[in-house]
Amino acid sequence: MSDNVVYTFAHFQKIAEENRFPENASIPHDSDRCLICHPEKIPGDVQCFCVDLIVACILKRRPRLDQSLVDAINEELQMIGEEANVILDDLQSEKPEAVEAWRKWAWESINTGLEMLSMHSDNAPYVQLEDLESAGKKDFIEQKLQEFYRKQKTGG
Repeated sequence: MSDNVVYTFAHFQKIAEENRFPENASIPHDSDRCLICHPEKIPGDVQCFCVDLIVACILKRRPRLDQSLVDAINEELQMIGEEANVILDDLQSEKPEAVEAWRKWAWESINTGLEMLSMHSDNAPYVQLEDLESAGKKDFIEQKLQEFYRKQKTGG
């Protein structure tokens, strides 16, 4: 990984860890090294890079399947009008209804993170998972969601 990739991930993961993502645009940093400030320097696919970054940030904030994650899933799904009654044991044992609720939560969380990321600077890319689907990247999204779940299930 390039120094700027490492810098960008470390910067945003620290922001996520401190639960300051909504204010990420106002947090001092080296904008010359920040790839969200300079998306033209992002190696590879910009949209996929942004999704990778946001998933890493969410994992920093919510690294494992635990009761606090279950509480967040239930609360956040109810806020978007979804019925949610996820139980930790059901999620850990991969009961289909619990995993489906987790997927909805993960999708919304990733899109919310991408939305906040787009406000980081005037040059920040605007990405949503639906954009990747439209661009024929359903396999990437599915792979990323499976990786996300596996990392939370194993705690890292």
